[in-house]
Amino acid sequence: MGLFKRAIMQSGAHMYNKDRDPLNKTEALNNAKKIATNFNCSLTHDWIQCLRKVDANLLVKMLAPFGLTFPVVGTEFLPQRQAFEHNLFNSDIDLIGGITKDEGQIPFEKLGVNITYDSFKLFANFFNELIHNLNINNVNDFYMKNVNKTSIPAIERALGEFLGDLVLKCPTYQFVKQVAKRLSTTGRNVYFYELTYASPYYSNISGCDTKSKNVCHAQDIAFVFGLPLLTPEIYLPKDIFFASNVMIMWTNFAKTGIADLNWPKLLNNSTPNVWHILDLSPNNIIKTFDHLLDQTCDGFWKNYNI
Repeated sequence: MGLFKRAIMQSGAHMYNKDRDPLNKTEALNNAKKIATNFNCSLTHDWIQCLRKVDANLLVKMLAPFGLTFPVVGTEFLPQRQAFEHNLFNSDIDLIGGITKDEGQIPFEKLGVNITYDSFKLFANFFNELIHNLNINNVNDFYMKNVNKTSIPAIERALGEFLGDLVLKCPTYQFVKQVAKRLSTTGRNVYFYELTYASPYYSNISGCDTKSKNVCHAQDIAFVFGLPLLTPEIYLPKDIFFASNVMIMWTNFAKTGIADLNWPKLLNNSTPNVWHILDLSPNNIIKTFDHLLDQTCDGFWKNYNI
């Protein structure tokens, strides 16, 4: 028995390149020392204690681009990098994992980046420095195929799809899928979802592009925590209905391990079942898309993640 018996993973898992973590211990320590010197902490003294006195807001500004941080494996907190391969994980849990439809769609224009057709390879190279071992030419061919070279919105869409698949979608999906495979005979419940509905109000205040009807990263927060029920006057009636249903599913899962009797487990006879959580009607809030990630996570990125 571990520290908990159920978990819900929303948009994120440590399942990047199978051969190389984003940060090893040496790199993490060197990065920490570099930050320390930027705050005039002497490395000849107790620089860790010095960093602990630095204002948290200043430390946040020193984070990696886009605020990305990564856990460091091979430490007392995460001692085993290949836990799945060595079967070194607790098998007495139920798990829900999920993603939003447009995880990587961010306001690129606000980053001050001049988006052109050549921008894609620049971004791919940038993320290769962060996450490692990308085949830039293959990535470019896969995501820029049939993209209009003169359309900035089309190029931004391709960039967002690449970013979302690399950093959030496929790591989350493959992590949960590995758990499902290993728990398939234990009777534990493992589910997966893709959120395809976003509140217009919450999208607007969180910087998501409402014109493109994107369901950006973190759009599930409004529903899981019932924000439309707390301030119904600024949300749509369907936002309130949707939040109520999501909260029922999440709390049912926390109490019983079963989110919804109609929600199939992720793996059914080895066929992935991904539930498409969207705004339809009171009797059809979820729809199954068995082949949602065939071309991306189970296709292009599969040998990269696992």
